[in-house]
Amino acid sequence: MENGGVKSLAANLRRLRAAQGRSLSDLARASGVAKATLSELEAARGNPTLDTLQALATALGVPFGDLLVSEGPEPVVVVRAHEGTFVPGTENDLRLIIRLPGPQPVELYEATFSPRARRTSGAHGPGTREHVLVLRGALRTGPADRPVALRGGDLAAFAADEVHVYEAGPRGARALLVMQWAGGG
Repeated sequence: MENGGVKSLAANLRRLRAAQGRSLSDLARASGVAKATLSELEAARGNPTLDTLQALATALGVPFGDLLVSEGPEPVVVVRAHEGTFVPGTENDLRLIIRLPGPQPVELYEATFSPRARRTSGAHGPGTREHVLVLRGALRTGPADRPVALRGGDLAAFAADEVHVYEAGPRGARALLVMQWAGGG
């Protein structure tokens, strides 16, 4: 292996082992690779064989390439104020800022409410949760039978799998809505 590959292997091996909470001894037993060899590999010294790498990948439960590919830093995602998906409404406007995929996708919205606007939202799918952080103004929100009053800086989190409401104060409101969808949204 060339020097860059050895350094990538060392970093990946340490990261994967630590993520699983395994000691060098644990990984040595599971892989059949000597603890001293593992120590050398994690120090970016040594030249592992294909069999050694395969044994380590198998013991860690990762694809072989996960040991070899250099992981760069996470990208920085920027969404500018004029970007996102705008959804106009009669009582309020929404802007989908970002959607984070996963088993329970999360969506971040900016919501702007006109003065004294009232909106009733139907129930979302089972297990869906909504988190509302008021940035400016006043807003009553929550399940239709038990809304709470919020002002700038206040947050309410509630089950959104039942009918819920938004009622803006006399000066309107601006809020961040975080939707946490259960089971894929």
